[in-house]
Amino acid sequence: VLDITIAHDFTSESGYQRVANILRSTCNVAVLVSFPCTGGCLLNAGINAKNPKCGPKLEAHFKLFKLLWRQYQRLNSEFEGINTVFEWPRFCTYWMKAMVKKLSWRLNIFYADFDGCQYGLSVDENVYLKKPWRFATNIPDILPVFNLLCPGSSESHVNQMTRGKWALSSQYYTPFMTLLIHVALFRFFQGCLLYTSDAADE
Repeated sequence: VLDITIAHDFTSESGYQRVANILRSTCNVAVLVSFPCTGGCLLNAGINAKNPKCGPKLEAHFKLFKLLWRQYQRLNSEFEGINTVFEWPRFCTYWMKAMVKKLSWRLNIFYADFDGCQYGLSVDENVYLKKPWRFATNIPDILPVFNLLCPGSSESHVNQMTRGKWALSSQYYTPFMTLLIHVALFRFFQGCLLYTSDAADE
């Protein structure tokens, strides 16, 4: 697993080439993408968008998003057929941006909607975060694994709102999610190898 973080700055040429070099030099690569979504959250897209004092920050968020997305578009133009898992909260307004929908269509993307509480996202014992997540992916093996939605709170399953101090902690994948992603990717690439082997035998 190779992380590309804010320290590498994917908006820069060096950050872009770091990712490109990984794709050039490595077989069986999947790119998991999680760009900042703050500017697309419902609070900022709704209430804060009408507040002039929030204008500069919201413009900065959207400017960063566009820079990152253009680099991502560039990457997909240079490398056709990148195996992708893209992640944002399910109700992030960025999903509706024309540039996002256009690239998703080109990559043959499907959506996997799930709630974090069903995958161990919690703040305490029996107290969970019902984070409405979405994976956008062209890897079929991801879809049947990440599809569990919360049936509601109960005595043994209490949901907290994913906001304030809990929002920051919810940005990380749980160990269970990480395990499932690795298993799904293993199955996907194993299937690709079997298909290639069968084709070669023919």
